[in-house]
Amino acid sequence: MTLEVTCTGMAKGAPPDPCVVVIFGASGDLARHTLIPSLYALGCQGLLPEPFAIIGFARHEWDDDAFREHLREIVRRQRSFREALWQKFARGLRYVQGDFTSPASDAYATLISIHFKPTPHLMFPVEDPCRLQPNILTFRLQPDEGIHHTFLAKQPGLDICLRPVRMHFHYDRAFGIAEPPSAYEWLLLDAMLGHQTLFPRSDWIYKAWSVVDPIMQHWESAPPNDLPNYPAGSWGPAAADTLIKRDGRTWYTT
Repeated sequence: MTLEVTCTGMAKGAPPDPCVVVIFGASGDLARHTLIPSLYALGCQGLLPEPFAIIGFARHEWDDDAFREHLREIVRRQRSFREALWQKFARGLRYVQGDFTSPASDAYATLISIHFKPTPHLMFPVEDPCRLQPNILTFRLQPDEGIHHTFLAKQPGLDICLRPVRMHFHYDRAFGIAEPPSAYEWLLLDAMLGHQTLFPRSDWIYKAWSVVDPIMQHWESAPPNDLPNYPAGSWGPAAADTLIKRDGRTWYTT
């Protein structure tokens, strides 16, 4: 598939006003693999305010220098590293030790996959219509943002052969961006700019917890014996696969 765009690269924007970002659970996976690299990337694009500071809060026995060195090694592995930009970024890093817990996750991908129902009749005669792969429209949100469309097409020739075909759109390739920004970069930037479109109101959050809290309290007081738990960083319990296999379905993976 050929894509034509009228511009390349990133659209420019102005940095927010001076602020401080506090990260609870700064030694956890979310902070190490997502938040800190996203903030560093914003700094590389000139989208962090002046002055700017990050306060990390976690249980590790670090001081400011140990915290900076720990994050430096992580950022070096994940993005194109420039020492001068890191030194400027690191001057705003501070660390506070305290007790806090955070979930762990090594593998992640966020996508929305829409599986279309089969048509009531088929244009081409096939032996078993139920075995045909459905048309699928997938929005990949992170990482590697893009859109994928899978549909059936008739293979050229005399015989009736239907084959799945995939069309791909990737933001980085279409706009010529070597390192496309992550969703967390824009989320953090919106928070610093005070844009509230993507954030719930406080009364919404309190209402949501009023629904969830009684459920959690019940689980703690009467824990189930057959809870299908799973290790951190995995794709979930085997019971999740069994649940949808009852209807002849499988989880969509890329």
